[in-house]
Amino acid sequence: MRSRHFTFLIVFIFAATLLTSAFVWVRLQIVGISYDIHELQSRERALREENNGLNLKVHEARAPYRLESLARTRFGMQAPRADQIVVLSESE
Repeated sequence: MRSRHFTFLIVFIFAATLLTSAFVWVRLQIVGISYDIHELQSRERALREENNGLNLKVHEARAPYRLESLARTRFGMQAPRADQIVVLSESE
């Protein structure tokens, strides 16, 4: 009878240790994943800010005033004379 109690006690201690170890491992995994999520959120925020900055640069590069300025300064273009303008009508 005494050995049964002792065996039960050993099994109980082993099971409790195993469950405690599993609980601690799961909690450590949760903490590690939480850190990973936080790092990825920070990276996403930085990439979104970079994307917004790049989009702003694209819009500035495509702005009509900038294109006109480039055409005049870099390519030596100028506004067309009246005799160079051809108006096309839509045919039905």
